[in-house]
Amino acid sequence: MQVQPEIRSSRRLPPLIRSTAATTVGPGPSSRAHVSPNSINFAKIVTLFTDKHYREIHDRHVDVLEKLSRVYTHATIPDEHLDGLAQVLGLTLEMIENGVGALVTPLEDLLQTCTRDLSRKALSLDLVASFGRILTSPCIPPRSMQNLLGILSAASGQPEQLPILAHVLPALQHSLTSFDAKPVLKILLVWSESEAICRRMTMLDFSEPLRSVCASCSDPVTRLMALQLAFRVLTFEHESLDAWFTLVPIVEHDTPMLNDVLLLVYEILAARYTHHPDLIRFVLRHTAREIVAPHDDVLTASARSTAPAQSSRIQFEAKQVGFKLIDQFLVHSNSRDFLIEHHYVDFCLGYLTFRPQAQFDQRWTLRELKAIHVACLAHLTRLFGSGSLAQEAGNISCDPLLTTYLLDAQSLDNGQSDRPNAVNPSMGLVARFLQFAVTLCTYGASVQVKLGAIGLVQESIAILTRREPWVTETLKRGVCQLINALCDHECRANQLLVAQTNGVFSLVQMLSCKSDHPQRQELLRIAVLDAIWSAVCGCRHNEESFLEASGVYKLLDLLTHGERAVQSHVLSLVLELLENPKSRRHLVTWSSSKYRNSVELLLELWRKEQVTLKFDRALNALDEMKANLCGKIFGILSHIGFDAFRAQLCESNQRLLLNIERYLDFKVGVVWEEITYELASEGIRPVSPDARVLSEIKTAVQQKEASIASMQAELARKFADQEREREGHFFDEFMATHHIAKHVEDGGATAAGAAAVAATAQGAHKVSRGPRKAVRIAAGQEVLSSSANSLTSHHSVPPGQ
Repeated sequence: MQVQPEIRSSRRLPPLIRSTAATTVGPGPSSRAHVSPNSINFAKIVTLFTDKHYREIHDRHVDVLEKLSRVYTHATIPDEHLDGLAQVLGLTLEMIENGVGALVTPLEDLLQTCTRDLSRKALSLDLVASFGRILTSPCIPPRSMQNLLGILSAASGQPEQLPILAHVLPALQHSLTSFDAKPVLKILLVWSESEAICRRMTMLDFSEPLRSVCASCSDPVTRLMALQLAFRVLTFEHESLDAWFTLVPIVEHDTPMLNDVLLLVYEILAARYTHHPDLIRFVLRHTAREIVAPHDDVLTASARSTAPAQSSRIQFEAKQVGFKLIDQFLVHSNSRDFLIEHHYVDFCLGYLTFRPQAQFDQRWTLRELKAIHVACLAHLTRLFGSGSLAQEAGNISCDPLLTTYLLDAQSLDNGQSDRPNAVNPSMGLVARFLQFAVTLCTYGASVQVKLGAIGLVQESIAILTRREPWVTETLKRGVCQLINALCDHECRANQLLVAQTNGVFSLVQMLSCKSDHPQRQELLRIAVLDAIWSAVCGCRHNEESFLEASGVYKLLDLLTHGERAVQSHVLSLVLELLENPKSRRHLVTWSSSKYRNSVELLLELWRKEQVTLKFDRALNALDEMKANLCGKIFGILSHIGFDAFRAQLCESNQRLLLNIERYLDFKVGVVWEEITYELASEGIRPVSPDARVLSEIKTAVQQKEASIASMQAELARKFADQEREREGHFFDEFMATHHIAKHVEDGGATAAGAAAVAATAQGAHKVSRGPRKAVRIAAGQEVLSSSANSLTSHHSVPPGQ
């Protein structure tokens, strides 16, 4: 009696899905009919799940879900099916929560089947709501959860879907603690880039479940993602780092978590909060044992033997991330002052040794230790570059440890250290140290003298003389910069140390260095010229050594093929060296394959500079004198003397030399013209005395211009007269040669005719045409030979003949 209603109900069941394809013959799933999605009637399916007469027919419900899975396996889900599918999912979940366990597997299969199509579609609000209910249900297996998360993750790539997806945030918040947090965090991290989603997460108080994940999760990747999301939510909520520090107790004594925290701070917050004192204090206080560990905090030998290798690796990674953080801090002056106050300089200086006395050095490989030293030297360079560590600079500059460290650094860069695991020299530990030493030299002459006294000058010159692969062009440039810094401002003690180590000769040899890269070659040459300027100029002993090494000749050779910046430095250096009277003789006796003397070279540079100035009219007269090469060329020519090579120059060079000789007078006139123009443009009328002075200056300049013009005209007439005289001599010589040749030719022709008559008279019979031709050829050859002899000796004949 109780089964009959069910039978009647089953007889009254409508056809929910009509088959539109033939049934495939054969066993298994392939024998079932392929049904078109258009045959699905969601209204009747909803009736099947909701009608009181059909709610208990669970076999029918299972059959419907399985048929939907088969339909969507062979066809794409139409957009009009999304709302109906959302209703079916919601009703199925309701039945499962009411104890119908038979629907779990069909629902799981349906979700897996729909994942492919739903990942590419715009989800409806009802469907997202159904997903949220499924995610929060305790009756759904993990595989269904993963399918739903895959759909939501795919929808994250569509920004227009984010407002709809925000409705599932409560379900995802619940899933953080009830399900595997890693896929949920992946989705939330993508969504949190939207301001609206981040605001919604703040309202839902996501910080508590994220704290729980940070404290309980053992996977470091998942923990890092939870921290990153927590930082974003807390920062968006409070617009500061105050709430962020509520997470500190979780990670304070957890070394792996500490590494995650440092990495996260570097990636997320360092760029925005580099000046935040609490963040700096956190890094220094909670990571000092990993970034700059004091000697008494080092693990003992027994502790090191029991510590796992992974912990050492995590410590090194945390140290690297900590250094990156401090790089961000050093951008702001407030952060630098804070680091100095907390003795960060002393921490970094504690690493400047490769000796085994420091026990913490033994915890890392040589490669790791070198990376730490490079970071410490970079930070010291920036800290001392602030100019506020005069006392510390004075203390460290007299420490012989610096020279010892330079020697050890050379061995390490060269791969010849006595420690294992030699490293790649591209990290440039010596180059970093040279930069740090250059920064120390900015603290005055006393620091320069102390650095020279501990042997840095000798070691720098020794590096220049090496011919090993690790001594690169960049390293040589750094050595030259250090020599320049040590000898700057005419530090006589260090200049004499350069002389004692034969450093002048080494620097002169560096002038001939060439590189395949033009920019590196230019930078290297400029560094060498700066080093010569500081180490040689002003010290008579070094100047004598520079002249003996043919340094002036090499400088002039560099002018012929150097870059413009190099030419400017060379001209300045030559002008400085001309203060020594002996330098003039070297300058006067120079010559090359292209230029007969140095004046021709300077005049050629002047012409090129004038061409450059035609396209650069933005500078006024005074700035132009500082920027271009003309003023330096004028100074050198003034030292040489404008009349030294005047007679050896051609007309154009002599005319140009006259202009250069009055270069200062012309520049004075240009300056006063600019002053007059500026006064007129501003509507200022000079008083009578000033106007009279301006007029007198203008008249004097015009007179000098007229004088130069007349001298140039006289020079042109002189060269024209000389040219006419040379042409007259040439013409006279040509005419004399022509008359001599003609006279010899006439005499030769007469002699040839007499010879021909005599030959004819001697013949007894008629001479044929052939012998006559031979006689004429012989006579012509005799004339040519006599003419040639006369031409070779025409200089002995008086012009009148």
